[in-house]
Amino acid sequence: MSYNVAVLGAGSWGTALSIVLSQNNNVTLWNVTNDSLDDIKNNKENSMYLPGVKVENVTVESDLKTAVENKDIIVVVIPSKFCKETFEKLAPFTTDKQIIVSATKGLELSPLRMMTDLIEECIPNRKAVVAISGPSHAEETSKKMFTCLVASSKDQEAADIVQQCFTTSWTRIYTNDDPIGVEIGAAIKNIIAIAAGIVSAAELGDNALAALVTRGITEMTRFGVDIGGKISTFSGLAGIGDLIVTCYSPHSRNRYVGQQIVLGKKVDEIEASMTQVPEGVRAVKQIHQYAKENNISVPIIDSVYAILYSDLSLDNWKKMLTERPLTNEDNV
Repeated sequence: MSYNVAVLGAGSWGTALSIVLSQNNNVTLWNVTNDSLDDIKNNKENSMYLPGVKVENVTVESDLKTAVENKDIIVVVIPSKFCKETFEKLAPFTTDKQIIVSATKGLELSPLRMMTDLIEECIPNRKAVVAISGPSHAEETSKKMFTCLVASSKDQEAADIVQQCFTTSWTRIYTNDDPIGVEIGAAIKNIIAIAAGIVSAAELGDNALAALVTRGITEMTRFGVDIGGKISTFSGLAGIGDLIVTCYSPHSRNRYVGQQIVLGKKVDEIEASMTQVPEGVRAVKQIHQYAKENNISVPIIDSVYAILYSDLSLDNWKKMLTERPLTNEDNV
């Protein structure tokens, strides 16, 4: 079955998902600025974010109301810091027949909320809300390299529709009913990836990186279960799957942040030099604070916060992680 889909956000992931969705659906791509839209319209390419990748069979639209009207599904793929404002603008144009999908791998801060929670708060007029995530870099998915994702919703029918809508010859979609776990996994893996970038650039070795990723999934699970996620989610695509690809891949923008830290750059300088948003830089503030307030042990996350925002040196960063009290591995 074919659906009418609006994708909001013409960055790398929004463009990649438009390519995926255009295989079997009618797709309209909206963006707050026209640069990428004009490039796609005139050259069939989003050269700023995905140079050399053809973007075909996608309609571009700069007017938000026009982009979403008469659509079955609205997919939101914009940086988390702009989501609340966008949802508030979107709300008057939605109907109770539309499924809204969050593909944003970040959180709303102050207070800590999932993107699906924010959609439910800001957009009461909709059919259902779904989160989609998993190990997926736009650079590969857009080139039709095999990708697995999970569509998660409290509404199983909506998750099934999104599963069908996003499925192609190179994308396999699973479903679950744990959007909290899926979204927490997507946010925390970005934080751990910053630490992975430090380990990589500082040449601390494969042993250290494997240990970091393994203990990272422990912290993700501990935090996610405390906030209401299901433990099984963190051993799946949106948990350990996304964590692995983000910690090891050269495509990872959060890993890049960690690498630049080793070169002596400050976080503001790094962000200013990037064309895309490293969500871990933002998420770590609230995740660290929530964990502190709720007595959740997350030493890797705490160390990333300290190195980004408390001028912790690299030597002291290593000591912060390696000189902790010895314990049993089962004490997760």
